[in-house]
Amino acid sequence: MSKKKFYYYVLVFTSEGPMFVTGLDYKTKNATWDYKKQPYVFKDQQIAYDIVLGLNWNGNRAFCVSSPYEIKDHGYRYSNYDVKIVPKEDDNAN
Repeated sequence: MSKKKFYYYVLVFTSEGPMFVTGLDYKTKNATWDYKKQPYVFKDQQIAYDIVLGLNWNGNRAFCVSSPYEIKDHGYRYSNYDVKIVPKEDDNAN
């Protein structure tokens, strides 16, 4: 029985919306994300989990995404929108 091939990605929730990690620099220990670039495919799940752990430790909400097919873009039309984080109104204030 052959092993199914999965692709592993890291999804980061940013102020502009969720974006996949698009690059890594191991020398400077930085991950980058840019909706104009293709998502970075991690070689295995453990590496993706390690990057997620580091991003979360540094205050960036991130998750590992596994997919049976390769993801070529971010799936969002960021160039068509501006995202602005606005606090919710307090429903219990009377």
